[in-house]
Amino acid sequence: MEQLDYRSRVDETLPISTMHRDVISAYALTFCRVVAWLIVSAVVFRRYPSEYFAALSLLRWTIGLLAYTSVGLGPAMIHSLAQARHAGRSPDHIDRVKTVRDSGTVLAILAAAATLALTFAYRFSFPWLHHVPDEAMTEQFAGLILFFGLGDALRVLSEPAGAYLQTHDRITADNLILVLGEIAWAVLSLLSLPINHPNVIPVAAAFTVTSLGVCALRFLCTVDPKDPSPPWRMADRKIMLSLLAFGSFVLVSQLSDFLYAPTDMILINRLLSANDLAGYAPAVQIDTGLILLMTGLASVLLPKAASAHAAGDAQAVKRYYLLGTLWGGLLLLVVCVGTLAISKPLLRLWLHHPLPQTRAILPLVLINTAIGGSSAVGRSILLGMGRVRALSIAVLVAAITNVICSFCFVRYCNMGLAGIVLGTMVAVVGRCAIWMPWYVLRTLRRGGLPDHDAISTATLASPPV
Repeated sequence: MEQLDYRSRVDETLPISTMHRDVISAYALTFCRVVAWLIVSAVVFRRYPSEYFAALSLLRWTIGLLAYTSVGLGPAMIHSLAQARHAGRSPDHIDRVKTVRDSGTVLAILAAAATLALTFAYRFSFPWLHHVPDEAMTEQFAGLILFFGLGDALRVLSEPAGAYLQTHDRITADNLILVLGEIAWAVLSLLSLPINHPNVIPVAAAFTVTSLGVCALRFLCTVDPKDPSPPWRMADRKIMLSLLAFGSFVLVSQLSDFLYAPTDMILINRLLSANDLAGYAPAVQIDTGLILLMTGLASVLLPKAASAHAAGDAQAVKRYYLLGTLWGGLLLLVVCVGTLAISKPLLRLWLHHPLPQTRAILPLVLINTAIGGSSAVGRSILLGMGRVRALSIAVLVAAITNVICSFCFVRYCNMGLAGIVLGTMVAVVGRCAIWMPWYVLRTLRRGGLPDHDAISTATLASPPV
């Protein structure tokens, strides 16, 4: 009876009125991230010699891979906090939530320490990994690595607080904190970049300072003034292991998705020519940019779906999936068609060349973009419901299928660069257009109840003794 009584309060615990502002704030964050990087990188490119811009670009995205040391902690925390928050109205309710948060905080501390350790390892090994032209650039590389690595560690440390805000109907507040961080980083970078001599280290130092501010604001927004205990006091080993298991599967799916383009480029490099590689690279960058259109919606639907699933409202989860996929897919379709229509002047403006080889494969690439991008909603829904194991297996199988099909189309069917794109299409259509809708709707027809595909959250049933 207690569970039924709680589920009757779904409308109170899941305020639909916040959806619009949450989505707007998420897209504002995506916009600020893109624009902040474009402005800072453009100033560096115009003001300094090209090697400084190259060093900044290389190390920002290379060191960004260290964020994977968080081992999918954010989605794991969102799912588990939602489960704890909606587990019932017993007096232990607050203890359950705090136990999950404290357990996640301990994992975040360990992940941040791992990020720092890898940063220092990279710092002392980069002369062997990269060709550095002179001593001045060696100092630039060292400073960029240390400050960007420290900033990433601080972002990892703030993951539990961000997950707490998102599962307690404060998604907009969390996004605004991150928006302030992006704006502050851009402004501080521009103000601190010297004019008389080239030096890009202030850009990385500004990232560290603003990451510290983001981390502090997130924690301040989640602190309970009535509870002065340290944020790790109620950590529970079983819950930590459950979070780690969930996050590990998230990491597998993230890496499998991330490796699509690199593996395709390796195949092109081994099986085709440098001209083919040059034609493929701009198409992939267009694909990556357009997929950003789905990140705002998907990031909001993850905590929304997790809360609705935990509250037992399968209809709300189904509504999130169907409407999110429909509107997101339509948005991507319109943008992809528009991009294809202006592809020739766009490439000429961007790269000062019409690139006929790129335009020849662009229709196939944009089909993959529309199908794969719209599946981001389904990914958020599955993570929110805890179906992370099935998702990770599907993504991994699709990644392997991509390599096998692309290799066969090029090597045995002599399809050239189009064979690479068609191999990706087979994997994307199979996972995103066939498997994803079938599995999500099948799970929802069963009421979204835990089954063998879900990571168990049974450890949340009672607080630690």
